[in-house]
Amino acid sequence: MDFFHRNEAEQFAFYRIPKLLFTNPKFNNISCEAKLIYGLMLDRMSLSNKNNWVDENDNVYIIFSNEEVAQMLNCGVKKVIKLISELKYCKLIEVKRQGLGKPNLIFVKNFATADNSINKNALNTTSEIKKDEESHNSTKTPQEQEETSHKKSTVELYREILKEQLEYDIIVQNNKSIIYRERIDEIIEIMLEVLTYKNDYINIGENKINVELFKSRIWKMTYSDIEYILTCLDKTNSKITNIKSYLLTVIYNCRTTMSNYYNQWVNNDIYGGG
Repeated sequence: MDFFHRNEAEQFAFYRIPKLLFTNPKFNNISCEAKLIYGLMLDRMSLSNKNNWVDENDNVYIIFSNEEVAQMLNCGVKKVIKLISELKYCKLIEVKRQGLGKPNLIFVKNFATADNSINKNALNTTSEIKKDEESHNSTKTPQEQEETSHKKSTVELYREILKEQLEYDIIVQNNKSIIYRERIDEIIEIMLEVLTYKNDYINIGENKINVELFKSRIWKMTYSDIEYILTCLDKTNSKITNIKSYLLTVIYNCRTTMSNYYNQWVNNDIYGGG
């Protein structure tokens, strides 16, 4: 393998990642892989300019599917969703959904401006938390306070990933009912409890369920699974005395029971079964 000589490296094309993402401490919580994706997105902006991909406000957008990113990074789509959520959480990008079957539009934001907004949000958040929890945190050790802060950020990140994975915006858009939305929010919060559960097993009724298995099932859930869970709620004839336990059971079992449920439903309609 030969060495580079003077100016030889200039003959190649490179992806550019802003130095500010590595030098400004406000971006320390963003993983290096997420920063790399941001660099890839910046590179896509030149293609968007050529194609005149702009919205009504003259803001440039790109089309860069999770599958494309996963192929370029040689990783799974689930990991890409998590990495892109990091960029959204830190206001480096904004994603606009177009609906089922259509690609998302990604608006890559100015990293310098995003850094300023992160500073302001961090100050506001710190101020609010201090007002709301000052007396409570005063009884905690520094380690406990750090664990609480980390858990909050983890929950927020997981919530963002889940909503992306389950196509939350589309589900809500398709049904404007407040009750419908509250049900979905309740389901997602129960999922988040499982995803942040620290013990090895979780009790659902009289059954002891392996938490890691439960988590793996949640990370495989899609738009269709949420619709199935809501259908189960609507069509159950028995009185639900413990809604949380019931939802935990349905969430855990939906990946294995959904197909049989709908097949039985169709057969009942065709053959008049009760």
